[in-house]
Amino acid sequence: LAPSGTPLEKIKQLKYFFPNFTTKINLLNELLQTDESFERVLIFVNNKRVVDLLHERLNPEFQEQFGVIHSNKSQNYRLNTLAEFQKGNLKGIITTDIMARGLDIRDISHVINFEVPEIPEQYIHRIGRTGRADKEGTVLTFVSPREEEWLLETEILMNLAKVIRARFRLRRKVDALSAEAKASAIIIGSLPVF
Repeated sequence: LAPSGTPLEKIKQLKYFFPNFTTKINLLNELLQTDESFERVLIFVNNKRVVDLLHERLNPEFQEQFGVIHSNKSQNYRLNTLAEFQKGNLKGIITTDIMARGLDIRDISHVINFEVPEIPEQYIHRIGRTGRADKEGTVLTFVSPREEEWLLETEILMNLAKVIRARFRLRRKVDALSAEAKASAIIIGSLPVF
């Protein structure tokens, strides 16, 4: 279930619980201002209205440091914003799930789920933007009371993914042992019997 080449073990996942939107913004502002490890950041929200609102609320503190990408922006605008981010001219991008899949953006230090995705599978796609190319990444998920059920569904999916991966690894070990046992049986079977 995890995107190919993005082992979940390389991604540190943290969650914070908040009573409302404003307290989420307050912590986000504080982290972005005081923690230098927030170098290249993707901030995910669930709809384009919240993208614009969050950008408006962050912009006074971070003039021209964050780009915006969502479906109401033209393809040219999105490509230019992405190019500016890739060049290091932007600290981050605030976006919807339009950027959760299919883009290979290198060196993302943090993915912030400002809102828990309504569809659990989207969480996996979002976090797959960090922890790439054998680098570690950090995911912060901000949870309000109305999002707790979505978080629970996501955690159930993540645990299922862990079980599936563990079964797959176990199956590969069993197959490897079976191959060794078959090779040993062939060798033993070819020895002359006295």
